[in-house]
Amino acid sequence: MNPDWTIADLLQWVSDDRHQHDASLRDPLVLIESALTGSSWARQPSTVALTRSIAAAVRATPSLGSLSIGSLVRRADAA
Repeated sequence: MNPDWTIADLLQWVSDDRHQHDASLRDPLVLIESALTGSSWARQPSTVALTRSIAAAVRATPSLGSLSIGSLVRRADAA
């Protein structure tokens, strides 16, 4: 994952079967998903669930897809 990628780039990359179930992606995806949706999970979500949530947020608000991962996370940290 690269902080310069857009959320759309991230979704494209994580859609590859090699990445979908990679447990090491869970923590970064939690940060990204939380920054996009403001939601929290009762249990630790899977990478697939996080990816679906991110994709749903982008479908609901397409402009989110053009945000860079780095700027999104920095904005969430500042809040």
